[in-house]
Amino acid sequence: MVSVKLCEICSGIDFQRHIFGNNGLQYNVKNVDIGSIEDIIARKQLCSLCQLLEQSFDTTRISKDAHCILQAVHFCLCPMQWSTKYDEFLECHHPRHVDFIIESEKFQSVTFQVCLNPVPGGFGLNGDSDRLLRETHASRFSGRLFEETADPVLFKKWLDLCESHHGDKCHLPIWPRPPPQPENLLVIDVKHSCVTTAPPACRFVALSYVWGSAKQKKLTHADWAMLSQKGALEGEDIPATIKDAIQVTEAIGEQYCWIDTLCIFQDDPASQQDQISQMGAIYSRALLTIVAAAGDASSGLQGVRPGTRDVRQDILYLPTISLLKIVDDSTSPLSIYDRISPWQTRAWTFQERLFSRRLLIFREKQIYWHCKTASWLEEKFLESEEPIKMNVLELLCMMMSQSQEAWPSGNHTTEA
Repeated sequence: MVSVKLCEICSGIDFQRHIFGNNGLQYNVKNVDIGSIEDIIARKQLCSLCQLLEQSFDTTRISKDAHCILQAVHFCLCPMQWSTKYDEFLECHHPRHVDFIIESEKFQSVTFQVCLNPVPGGFGLNGDSDRLLRETHASRFSGRLFEETADPVLFKKWLDLCESHHGDKCHLPIWPRPPPQPENLLVIDVKHSCVTTAPPACRFVALSYVWGSAKQKKLTHADWAMLSQKGALEGEDIPATIKDAIQVTEAIGEQYCWIDTLCIFQDDPASQQDQISQMGAIYSRALLTIVAAAGDASSGLQGVRPGTRDVRQDILYLPTISLLKIVDDSTSPLSIYDRISPWQTRAWTFQERLFSRRLLIFREKQIYWHCKTASWLEEKFLESEEPIKMNVLELLCMMMSQSQEAWPSGNHTTEA
């Protein structure tokens, strides 16, 4: 464990009280004035926290006189209960975040979460899904460390938990009755690396992404004989996002995936229209939808291959507590209304999100799980059999529901 040095201001902060409260009782912790930006810069050589704050804020855009304020913020939305014993409201026992904000800047903030088990690199997932639940219950709402290259074992555990504990709410599609398997459905056999006719009652993963300008390998009738042979896709020039989706499908133990360019005949308008008319059924029947929420077909899925994402988890080992800086704060308005990713603004991908039962969302900095019961993410212990009321769940759903375009008419495969 690396020890840190703190200045007089930061060493006087009762982080334990800010994060865990006062034995579950309602309390009012006063916000702490950390000082002006000028003060923080002056103290950074003497204080690890001030140094991290100075590195995190865009000090070139902030007045040196602007003050930094620390406040405790709720992550969950648990209802408060009245205590007859203490004659006051009881709050939940979930740890809070601590948020350092610049009082004069609307979106300048740095958020930390408590890290109860700051061991680098380990999810501790060698056991079954119940073991993950036990570990989560012991560390509920605290942070966890993750690697630059994502751990597909975690995604497999998320899927297992959803299938084994969430019941029909996540198993059944949005239709009153499950739609039949689409006719003439083609899928990619990731085990044999080829395109094939879907077997009856096929269990498959779907990909939701934006084409962009990437050169695509497209299925045509002329290529069918070749692409349907075992090993046919291994030597093909396939965009990075499609390659990564195939790799993720195999890594979580599934054999089939559906990707539009390789599962719809692109030179047959009648076949295209037939498959497009069944798009709702395809995404509704998919076991899981992989979402490429950052970039397009050429960008790849961040975290699947080394070097595809830059993950830096700053951690402060304080005397009584360890604080982990939030990597991707989905409670920030900048995240909700982020227009950088075309996926969040396309009507076709909005439709795919709407029909999907489960989403594995690859964003720039980390990966999210979202189903009808829960939302989970790499940097926090949230896994549970039951729904958890929390801000990030609601706000992530809002983010996923954004669509700036009208429903298009025309071909799905040309919308990018």
